[in-house]
Amino acid sequence: MTMKLSGFILLIALAFVAVLLPYIYTFSLPLSLRSQDWANFGSYIGGTLSPLIATLGVLGLGITIYQQGKQLDSFSKQLNLTQLENTIRSIENDFISCLNSRTFEFEGQLYTYEDLLMDLAISSAEKSIPAKASLEKNRSKLSANEIIFIGIIGAAAGHLNQLRIYVNQHYELSGNNIISKYYERKYKNAHDKLIRLGYLDGDKGWIRA
Repeated sequence: MTMKLSGFILLIALAFVAVLLPYIYTFSLPLSLRSQDWANFGSYIGGTLSPLIATLGVLGLGITIYQQGKQLDSFSKQLNLTQLENTIRSIENDFISCLNSRTFEFEGQLYTYEDLLMDLAISSAEKSIPAKASLEKNRSKLSANEIIFIGIIGAAAGHLNQLRIYVNQHYELSGNNIISKYYERKYKNAHDKLIRLGYLDGDKGWIRA
């Protein structure tokens, strides 16, 4: 903005010089002491510079409008990014809350579903999770615990998929994949497990750049 303003001022100065030099060179060397000569000079300046000043004024107004438009676009984009980031945090909280809503026991240890999906140290507990396809085949014979499990894991998978969608939208809008990389790494273990178990589509991933 400062460089454009400097260029605009320089353009005005050059316009003055371009108008003054021919007059000075032709009529005013040496400087006249006659009031009529100065009156003629004033008429010349007014008649020549007025259109130039008006043109430059319109040009300056156009530059101002252009700059304001860019600032408005930037503000609108930042507002959209802020809204997306708030939505991402809200979905992430729902995802974690869903996983921590109940616990289950495996090999004598009590775990939350967040432990099961997020913690690599207990990845062996994944064996206790039935695949989605096997549960759907025996839907009529499901136990109460299996029904609860389907509800929790299914809801968690839905939250994680929503999280992926909004994070990818953030990347497309911002052109910066830092957030996408962060969430991909943070939830890679959970994402991979849910894909293996059939609760997420393996073809839909996080945007990489």
